[in-house]
Order: sequence, then C-alpha cells, then structure tokens
Amino acid sequence: MTEQDGATPGEPPDRPPVGAGSLVADGRYRLVDGAGTTVGLQCWRGHDTVMNRTVALTVAPRPAGDDGAFFHALCVRTASAAFARVGSAARVFDVADDAARCVVVSEWTPGRSLHDVAGDRPDPAVAARTVLRLAETVRTAHRQSTILGLDDPVRIRVDESGAAVLAFPATLPGADETTDVAGLGAALKCMLGDRGSAPAMRALADEAVDGSVRTAAVFAERLGRLLPGAPPDRPEPVARIAAPVRDPKPSPATTARRSAAVPAVVALVGVACLAAVGWVAGTALSGPRAESAAPTTLPVIVAASPPTVGGTTVPVVPRAVRAHAQEGAADNAVTADLAVDGNPNTAWSTELYPRQLPAGRAGLGLTVAFAQPVRLGEVWIDSLSAGTHVEIRTAPDGGGPLHLSQVVGTATLDEGITRIPVAATAAPMSEVLVWITRLGPAGDRFRTSLSEVGFTTFDGP
Repeated sequence: MTEQDGATPGEPPDRPPVGAGSLVADGRYRLVDGAGTTVGLQCWRGHDTVMNRTVALTVAPRPAGDDGAFFHALCVRTASAAFARVGSAARVFDVADDAARCVVVSEWTPGRSLHDVAGDRPDPAVAARTVLRLAETVRTAHRQSTILGLDDPVRIRVDESGAAVLAFPATLPGADETTDVAGLGAALKCMLGDRGSAPAMRALADEAVDGSVRTAAVFAERLGRLLPGAPPDRPEPVARIAAPVRDPKPSPATTARRSAAVPAVVALVGVACLAAVGWVAGTALSGPRAESAAPTTLPVIVAASPPTVGGTTVPVVPRAVRAHAQEGAADNAVTADLAVDGNPNTAWSTELYPRQLPAGRAGLGLTVAFAQPVRLGEVWIDSLSAGTHVEIRTAPDGGGPLHLSQVVGTATLDEGITRIPVAATAAPMSEVLVWITRLGPAGDRFRTSLSEVGFTTFDGP
C-alpha cells in the first residue's frame, strides 16, 4: 500500500476508505498528505478545520465487531502522554472517534520524515545523535510507566533542530516497553542504512530489534557511549576558561550551512554534549514548570568564540543550561543545550507562535549556569532570527519572579552574531538569564532560534 491508498490492510471492505481529502472524526479533520503506514495505523499530515491549523493524524481502524473497548484502551494508553510535551514526542491534542476509526490528533512536527533524512546517508555519528534524544525521551517515559508505542520508523520525523521526534503518537493495546525499544533499534537501523560502517551502532540496533536489549535506559547509555568524543562514565561537570582565541568571521558557506532546511548534515563539533544528557524535558509527562527541573549538565569542551574586534576574548564554558519560563511550561526544554554546544549548525528554538508572545507572558529564554561565579564582560549570540529582542539578566534566586532580577545588557539581534556588552557594574554571577522579550518574524508567524550563545569574562580592573 502507498501513502495515498485507501483502507489500511486488513480493514473490512464495507468501511469507506480514507484518502487525501477525506474528512474523519465527524468531519473536523481533513487528511492532506499521507506520511506512511504501519501495522494497523495510517499516518497523515492533516488540517484541523475548526482551529485552522496543521496537525498530525494517526488513524487506527476499529476492529470488526468492536464494542468500544478498542477506543477506550487507545484513549487510556495514549492519554498518559497526551496534552503535554514529552521531550521528543509530539504533544497530543485529542483522541477522536467515529463509526469506523479512531484518530489521534497531535501537533505537527516541521521537518522531514526519518526515511527522507536517512536517504541523505548521514554520517553514523549524526545518525546516532538524531536518535539519541528520542531514546532519552523513551527512557524518561518508561521511568514514569508510560508506553509511547514507538513501533515503526514511519511514525518518526526529524525536526528542524535535527532531533528525531515521535510525530505520530498512538499507543495501541498490546504495546509495551519492548515495543518502544525495538522501535528505537529500527530507527537507528534506518538512519545507518545498508552501509557497512559503524558496526557497533549497527549491532546495538539489531539487538534492540531482536529483543536482546530490553530497556530504553540501556539503549540510550550504549548509544551515547558510541558517539565520538563521548566522556567517560560519570564525568565531573567542570567549566574551563579557555586560552584567548581569535576566530575568523564566519564564511558565507558557514551561514548557508546553518540555514539549511534540515540539519541532517549537522557537524560533529560539540557532539559530546549529547552523550552527557542526563535528563529529558522538565515538562515530561506531568507538565510542571520547566525551570524547576534539573538542568542539562554539559561535558568539558573548549568554548566557541565569535570573531574579535580589536583584541582578544576569554570565553567561559557554561556548566549547565535549562529552558526558562515565568508563566507555564518552558519552550523546547529538551533541546536547550543546543544553544551552548559549540556547534553553530544546531539551535535551540522557541515554539512557533501565531503572534508575538502570548498574553500574560513577559518573555521566555534560557538560564545558563557556570561552575563558579564569573564577571562577564560580554554575551554574544549567533542567530538567524533578526529582530528578536534579548535582555541579559541576573538569574532570580530559586527561580523567583522576574522583577527580582537585574538587566545587565540588552540588544536587538541582527542576522549572524550580535554582541551584547554586560554592564561593568554587574557583580560576578553563577547564573545568567538570556531573556527573550520579542520574537523574530518567521513568515507570517513568530519564532526565535539561537544557534549559539557565548560568554566572555571581563578583562578590565
């Protein structure tokens, strides 16, 4: 069956087939483009005719003779991860029912299908990095007794930051933890392709598929260790002041790479950061305030530095970073470390908003921690989100209200690198808040992406 064919294999012939343009769930959702099929499911890009938005639709035909038990089981099992972002799993909006089918409605993941990205024949380390975040998400879900139903790479898309996302969530009856682990193995095999490279990664993928690796924790740990530059077990998170450096201005080719539509060719600089990821989004499953979660701890790396102007800079490496919000859940907490990973080809992004910051939100951003208090002289931000307004603030103690913090620098971002001087009167800080008060335009909507944020110490008296 192709993406546009009618009924799912095994569907009784007396049920009307679904195809592009069909309406499901009592006419609310329109099927637009097929994204593939797996056993008992069809995956679609769809349109919510009431909310006028693009959604992901996972269509599950009701078994013949079903008395309602199938829909009830699907609702109960899927709802454990519904209505809250679960790291690298799409947020579920609704589980709808009609006479013939059940439809899981979730947020649409911009990017490309995993199969399309795999067709680019990515480097094995890039393939592993793409899958690692999803493995960390599955591990966290299992720790909270939640099954995601990750049974086939068809359900996975690679988002704009280069992370694999369970884009078509639906937890069918019978799915268990081994189903998710096998799905991770299948995703890794898909990304590695049929080449003979990376035998250790390929062995891990095979063992996950055949059931030899039975837990997501083991899968994620082994995959992280296989990444180039992976730190030893239990690394001590120590920030290091690097020697003064002078980097040339980024070339046009670098800028072009950074603005590529899909970061499947992510450079390997800073890939060690992901091997030390010990947490997944603070909003996972239960959805509390993300700033209260444990931050991402970063391994020791030499900090990247922007081009200098009339002198040298002394960069300081962050110890940890976490997404921050004063009201509600923080945006994309699971990818916060991409803003300080030393790799300008990756980025942390806010959500895509239909208008400027939602009513009631003063802003959003990142809290960056250092191993010891530092006296900052400058913060620089590499971003393609021109027009974004950023404040550099002291971080409020204990995640307190914003008015308890102090603005020590401010700027409107240009495309590329923007330097933000920090007030000379600012005291040494162990944490700093990179606070976005106005988003950059993204077509007819608004979003800000920070490719890299760097910090330099004050070189004055």
